[in-house]
Amino acid sequence: MKSTCIIGSIVWCMAIIMLIIGSVWLDDNLKWKKDSEQSMCTVESSTSSSCSYSCNCHTLYNGTKHCDTCYGTQYEYYTTSLLCGNTTLLKQKSDDSNGGCPQTPKPIGYQNKCWVECDQDMFSFSSPNSLIAGGIILIVIGGCCCCGGSGFVCFKTCGDK
Repeated sequence: MKSTCIIGSIVWCMAIIMLIIGSVWLDDNLKWKKDSEQSMCTVESSTSSSCSYSCNCHTLYNGTKHCDTCYGTQYEYYTTSLLCGNTTLLKQKSDDSNGGCPQTPKPIGYQNKCWVECDQDMFSFSSPNSLIAGGIILIVIGGCCCCGGSGFVCFKTCGDK
């Protein structure tokens, strides 16, 4: 019973964290949707940094999953848009449209549909709706974990002797 209580407490804490992060993400991206305009962005420059990711994953004889750690490169892009004049734009803070690790670099001069907020010198290759969906998903998952019984199981089990 004690392990159920501990697991329930951990799930409940994770649910609260997901609710908080999802709420902040949703709030930021609803504002982004209101303030940004669709445009065409051109990559002017980029910076690269090393990153790590799981690779060569397989299941061991005892059923546990084992992965190696591999290393790659990820990129941060600086773009321009005709809507914002000659201003260099940085990626909007909750946008993860660059993808995970490793990444294939976008060449200088690469053009793609984007959303810009010229007053904040920010851009996103992801539509505001897809960014909003990420916040909603976190809130739903957090709510299901929180209300789906983990809190009840934890407090009911912890209260039993």
